[in-house]
Amino acid sequence: MSVETLTSAILRKMSLIGKWQAKFFLELVQTWLSLKGRYTFENLSRQGEMSSESYRSNFSNSFDFKTFNRYLFEYVG
Repeated sequence: MSVETLTSAILRKMSLIGKWQAKFFLELVQTWLSLKGRYTFENLSRQGEMSSESYRSNFSNSFDFKTFNRYLFEYVG
């Protein structure tokens, strides 16, 4: 299963995640896994589809990693 498919499936199960936050997180995971070098907003904007300002503003929002990881362990395990 690809990372994109797995992440999308998990985000669909998470009821409190909105459409824009899901789109951002999916883009972030794909870019983060392909990024070489330091993980900065500037490098994310160079390799990804969003501007560095978009990454900064979306990182200021909270994300329920506990629920995401629980679903991830269910799929993987």
